[in-house]
Order: sequence, then structure tokens, then C-alpha cells
Amino acid sequence: MIVVVLTVLVAVIVVVVLYVLGSGDDVADVPPARPTAEPASAEPPRQRKPPQPRQGSGRVRISRPGPPRWPEVRALLDSPDAVVLDVETTGFGLDAEVLSVAVIDTDGKVLLHRHSLPVSRIPRLVSDMHGLTRERLRELGASPWRNVHATLEPILAAAHSVIAWNAPYDKRLVKQTSERHSLALPDRPWMCAMKAAADGLGESTRKVKLSAAAARLRVTSDGAHDALADAQTTLAVLRKLADRAAA
Repeated sequence: MIVVVLTVLVAVIVVVVLYVLGSGDDVADVPPARPTAEPASAEPPRQRKPPQPRQGSGRVRISRPGPPRWPEVRALLDSPDAVVLDVETTGFGLDAEVLSVAVIDTDGKVLLHRHSLPVSRIPRLVSDMHGLTRERLRELGASPWRNVHATLEPILAAAHSVIAWNAPYDKRLVKQTSERHSLALPDRPWMCAMKAAADGLGESTRKVKLSAAAARLRVTSDGAHDALADAQTTLAVLRKLADRAAA
């Protein structure tokens, strides 16, 4: 009897121990709680660019000086203070020099016609155009530019305006030749006769040769590529076009 009781008691103890151990395993198998993810930081609001002013879609127009108006040309031709100038040179570059210069007044009176011996050489191609070689210049009594400048400077100083067929070119060559000898010339307004003539002849390019303009207007000339003859032809062409514009 005692044995049976002990047996039952041992069995109960074993059952209780197994139950307790089984309950502990269930608790241990529960996975730990995952940490809560931090909320994502909010993206800063985008800043809108201030509205830009609308720009025109057309091309930018650059204003260019047009040809002189014929009333202005007529006024110059009637002015005793305007002169017509022409030059022959050693070329077109920044080192080119004046070989011959002529100045007449608006009545056609010759104020100056001188030849100058250049410092640099005269290209053969240029000599073939106007016939001025160093030997020919000596025959014509050419002198250094300093001597020519001494006569040209007071004439331009007394003039109100200067007219030349290709004024930007003639002005540059006279100026750079003087500067090469450390000399200066009076600053006077220059009128481009070529632009005026191109306008009067209906040439849209604003460029026309003096000989071509003279031929179209039936203006006689004593010779092309001679400073004095070209100055006289320039004056005659302008007068004929001014008369045509006034008619």
C-alpha cells in the first residue's frame, strides 16, 4: 500500500515538473518586439523660382549710320568751309602710308597736292594700280611726310568738314601716317561720299567705285587712282547727284 502511494506521488511530481518546464519554454520562444521605426523626416518644401521677365524672341537690331541726307550734302557743297580730300597709299593695312594727298575746296580750287616718300616699301601690286614707285615719287618732288603734314594740318584746321569718297579709309590712312611720325591732325567731321552716292544711285550695299559712279553719271575724269583727279571726280559726282535729288 505504501509503495502504491509513493508511486502515485512520484508520478504527480513528475507531471508537475514537466508542466512547469513546458510553460517556461513557451515564454522563452516568444520573439522580442521589433523596435518601432523612426518616422521619416519630412522633405523640405521646394522653393519656386521667382518669375523671370519674358524676353523678346526677335533678333537684336544694331543701328548703323545711314548715308548722309541730300539736304546735308547740298549744304556741305555750298559751304566755303568744307574741303574734298583724296589719298593714294602703299596699301590697306595698319602699316600702310600715304604716298599722295590732294585737297580741294567746294569750288574746285586746289588747296594741296603733294607726294610723300614712305618709310616702308611700296608693294609692286599697289604700284601697278596708281603708278607710284619710289623712283616716280622722286621725279614728282616727293618729300618726307613731315613736310607734307606741315601744309596739310593748317588746311584741315581751317575746314569745318572733310569730304572723301571712302571717308573711313582716307581718314585712317592720313591719321596713321601722321602718328607714325608722332604728328597729329585736327579732329574734324568726315562725310563719306561713297555712301551718299550709293544711296543716290540706288545701291543697297552702300559701296560703289568712284569710276563706276562717274561712268553712270557721265562725269568725265582726268584719270583714276590719282589723288587730285579723284578729289575732283568726287566733287563732280556729288554735285550731279545733289542736282538730281533737288529736281
